[in-house]
Amino acid sequence: MIEQDIRLPQIFRWILSRLSVYEVEFSIIGDFESEYTEIRRARGSLLAFLWLFWSTMQAVYYYSSLSLYWRIVMFKNYLKVALRTMQRNKLFSIINVTGLAIGLTCVVLLVLWIQDEVSYDQFHKDIDRIYLVAGHVKKSHVEYIDVSSVPAVGPLLEEVFPEIEESSSGTETRSSPKTGSTTATRRPLPCSLFL
Repeated sequence: MIEQDIRLPQIFRWILSRLSVYEVEFSIIGDFESEYTEIRRARGSLLAFLWLFWSTMQAVYYYSSLSLYWRIVMFKNYLKVALRTMQRNKLFSIINVTGLAIGLTCVVLLVLWIQDEVSYDQFHKDIDRIYLVAGHVKKSHVEYIDVSSVPAVGPLLEEVFPEIEESSSGTETRSSPKTGSTTATRRPLPCSLFL
């Protein structure tokens, strides 16, 4: 009777190959394969599979804990080297850290501004039916889009376009912190339409 060549199941070969990255290629797989073959021949395939599962989980645990340990050690080492370099080159370090802080602040402010612009009026349940009236303005050599409009634009558009169910517009009011009086300014607010 010819014995078949017993190999590890594919999933265990894949896991063990990931653990042997820093060693000679397939050294762990060879050891596990020979032990698995001996246990399978002596005690059967079920016990061999249970041994393989348990041993692979132990290997993953030890590899992960050692890998994490050495990563922490290397991070501490890099931190020490960085602090020593910063102490030696103080002016250069201050310039670099200040530039990094300014750059990160700009990125955070840009992300917050973009998030605010994208989420404009998103709390309405019928957001797909709300429109903002805007005008294309040309003044001498400058072109821009202006969203402010006079209060009469909303009712006028309701008359012209019967699809418009409601409109809203208004003027901005400001209160004076010194006198406490509230006055209406001439600055118009955007006109919103609900279709």
